[in-house]
Amino acid sequence: MTQEKQRQGFELAAGLLPQRLQAAARSLSVQEQVQCEEFRLRAGQPFCATVAGRMVPLPAGGPALTVQGQDLTELVAQCTSHSVHTYAQQIAGGYVPLPGGCRLGLCGEGVLDDKGSIRMFRTFTAANLRIARPIEGLAEPLLPYLEEEGQWAGTLILSPPGGGKTTLLRDLVRVLSQGHDVALLDERGEIAACRDGVPQHDVGPHTDIITGCPKGPALEAMLRAMGPELMALDEITSASDANAIRLAHGCGCRFLATAHGAEPQDLLYRPAYRSLVQQRVFRRLVVIRRRQGRRVYIVYRIKEGELYEMAGGRDDRGGLWNDGLFEQLYAGPPYSGPKILCGRADTVAV
Repeated sequence: MTQEKQRQGFELAAGLLPQRLQAAARSLSVQEQVQCEEFRLRAGQPFCATVAGRMVPLPAGGPALTVQGQDLTELVAQCTSHSVHTYAQQIAGGYVPLPGGCRLGLCGEGVLDDKGSIRMFRTFTAANLRIARPIEGLAEPLLPYLEEEGQWAGTLILSPPGGGKTTLLRDLVRVLSQGHDVALLDERGEIAACRDGVPQHDVGPHTDIITGCPKGPALEAMLRAMGPELMALDEITSASDANAIRLAHGCGCRFLATAHGAEPQDLLYRPAYRSLVQQRVFRRLVVIRRRQGRRVYIVYRIKEGELYEMAGGRDDRGGLWNDGLFEQLYAGPPYSGPKILCGRADTVAV
């Protein structure tokens, strides 16, 4: 991403702030604007920007403005084009997708429905206005290792929270969509960042998107309506999600998904992923690690074999369980472009 595009992203986000905070945001130097990742608004606290991983009170070089409750109300109104009810479902989920792929995260005093889920926020207490910075080019070196007999091998992307899973997933979808029909189940709007039906991030020319819908119903709808070759989705969280994936896999669909974890064996402690590995839905694993402040992408082949029952982290033979299940195929050099933090660049390649 060029510095000019980064500046455009900054200006887009700054223009969504309440009027009294906009001048404070623009008090950052040009270089700081290029490196700005997000604006943080917390009621009763200083207005801040995150710049290259550090918190900067605003305006720069002067006493920071204190965020007021009305600032948060105005920010939500501005980000929803003064039609808050239109985005009620997304707001209840804690976010609003914005033009250009930016994103507003929200929290506050929640009001629950009869099922115990958040129905709305009575008041807002904090907001995180993130500036979109997709990173293209991550996927290409990995692609030869994510195929089996000339076809896409079901693939999981594994990293701790904030490790860059969504960024890599998005770029894989973009590249795969050049030659395949891809169904993207973007439940929380984080991957394509659709706004009024238009994806704000490039997810390729042959990608069909369902957003704001639980994975199980979305998956069934995609199978019936679009007949995809590949399905991409973020974190699998429930047994019903896993069951829907198994059924689609039985119909010949192949998958790309993400999972939270640090090591390959972490998958096997989680019943949903364990069952999908056992049934060969996933045959490749991409683990994202940080080395010297940079991301490294390591590809493993998930070998076919019996998964033993776990007893205190060991199998019933007394040895480390499932030892040798993962065979490393590729470990690229640290990514040499901008660093990635929570799906965003946190430094700029000059």
